[in-house]
Amino acid sequence: MRMENLRVVAGRFARRLLLTDPQELAAARETELARIAQRPGDTPLKECSFPKSGVRLFAKEETCNDPTGTHYDRVYPPLFRIIAEAGLTPDNVELAETSSGSAAPAFGVLARELGYRSVAFLPGELSPARRSFSEAQCDEVVVADPKRDGWGVVGASKAMRDALEESRQRWRQEGGKRLFTLNHSRVPESLEAISSLAAEAVQQVKGERIHYCVLVAGNGTVLNGVGQAIKDLAPGVEIIAVEPRDRPVFFEMRYPGAFKQRYGEAPPTLADMEGRDFYAPGMGGVGIDCPFLEAAISIVDDVILVDRDTCGEVQQELFKQGEMVGTTSALSHAAAREVAKSCAGGNILIIHYDSADKY
Repeated sequence: MRMENLRVVAGRFARRLLLTDPQELAAARETELARIAQRPGDTPLKECSFPKSGVRLFAKEETCNDPTGTHYDRVYPPLFRIIAEAGLTPDNVELAETSSGSAAPAFGVLARELGYRSVAFLPGELSPARRSFSEAQCDEVVVADPKRDGWGVVGASKAMRDALEESRQRWRQEGGKRLFTLNHSRVPESLEAISSLAAEAVQQVKGERIHYCVLVAGNGTVLNGVGQAIKDLAPGVEIIAVEPRDRPVFFEMRYPGAFKQRYGEAPPTLADMEGRDFYAPGMGGVGIDCPFLEAAISIVDDVILVDRDTCGEVQQELFKQGEMVGTTSALSHAAAREVAKSCAGGNILIIHYDSADKY
């Protein structure tokens, strides 16, 4: 599935609802949209201790973001403004998102504040803590049924598609509200929103050169949005993607066939993963078309895979240092150490995406 501007999608959806051309936003709604846009961003940049002399590691502390303490707090304010300007209001739509990471809670908080009813569709593999993070912020959480919908992100995506179609059919027969998805992982406005992180980081290093920027692959929002912005703002920087070895989605895109050559086995399939817990939710959408990932191939210089044991060891070290970061952030630290093995020195930028209590 290709990327398509949310403004175009929302406008088309509004016309299907037979809405007239949207009027200027009511003053109260304009005030609320302006308020939520002010909340995220301007997070600290912290220099972290690092095991190799001559290498400096800087972490952008998205754990300090408002309102949910994740990088996705940056993404949703402009998306909500777009749908409001298209005429999609709490009076005519309910909102849906699918997520295996931090997107659903950030989505749910703002939907609730703006008066929309929110429904999050989650994979069946998520831990109770990860589910509860979404349940606390969204009006309804639907956990995909692996037998009916499929395992992992594939299952969550199918469950949401089915719900959108059911809503469409019900609206045609009965009228009322329709279910609409912001589809954060497919609309380019998400990339523009998350790119603010890069601009802040470049300013915060105060003239120091960023030699390497290590970014999680995930669904490609961070990798593409932040990666391209860093490339533009920090000439000569190398963009390094990191993924769990369990789910080498982007690695296989960037280096087709290389996984089997390196590890002597084929990359894991959905069938291999079914029924297993996963230590890095938000990473590795096997079986899902990720247009942001495909678009990021040209800007990424290398991909590092981190196995479960290494990630866990690094995370425990970080805990002892008082860095209570989540698994995705621990993957980034582990990848930064791999980068440092092949460089004499330099500055590495990573992101602390969220905190350990969300896993």
